[in-house]
Amino acid sequence: MIKVLVFIGGAICSFLLQANQQIPEGIEVSGKASVVARPDRFTLSFSIIERQQLAEKAKQLVDHKTDMVLAAAQQLLIPLTNIETAQLYLSPIYRQRKPSVAAIELPNKQINHQQANLFMTPQFHDSQESIGFQVSRNISITMSKIDDYDQLLDQLLKIGVTNIGNLQMSVSNADELYQRALQQAIKLAKQKAKQIAEQAGVSLGKVVYLKEQSYYAPAQQMMRRTQLSVGVNNVHGSLPGSTNINAEILMRFAIVP
Repeated sequence: MIKVLVFIGGAICSFLLQANQQIPEGIEVSGKASVVARPDRFTLSFSIIERQQLAEKAKQLVDHKTDMVLAAAQQLLIPLTNIETAQLYLSPIYRQRKPSVAAIELPNKQINHQQANLFMTPQFHDSQESIGFQVSRNISITMSKIDDYDQLLDQLLKIGVTNIGNLQMSVSNADELYQRALQQAIKLAKQKAKQIAEQAGVSLGKVVYLKEQSYYAPAQQMMRRTQLSVGVNNVHGSLPGSTNINAEILMRFAIVP
């Protein structure tokens, strides 16, 4: 019985020693910083869709509108490398057929002193009927100036492009700005640790632990497309606004006795 108690006591002491080792002494602080960035990449995606009885006719119309879009982009000095045009998509168009109705009339006689009724029975044939083809092409254009977006949108409406998506905005040098915010976060964490050490009456030692709490993944902002009337200038234009790129760091400093 005594041996068991000694063993348990030794285990408890060992557990307490390990627990103390898992929590090293020091000053742990976090630093947060943010950098304001303005979007400088604007991507507009849209589709050109035509429906015709003949597939070749629909393709010709889509190709013609595509050429007009490329010409409008060139007038705005948008490089061809910033334009993505997907292949043509062809799909048949079907119309649901209505069931034909056949009339069945009983012989003209009375049943139980009542006149015979007329019964209607639907007869179904092929449920779908091909009436034409749809040809479409997806196009994506990336611009570096928000003013180009307003002018391009006006031209797209004149061409007859109606399936226009929202504008995607992003920052081209986002990684560089994040590194700048990260440096500021580290600087703020050091200042905070120094102030805590001075208030506690101890000296701040070297960094014993450092962890990056944040990781910047460039998220695209969305701006709803502006409704422009054909032939009317957009006086105010589109405003891209700004976004914050945040960084956070966790640091632990040793305490010098």
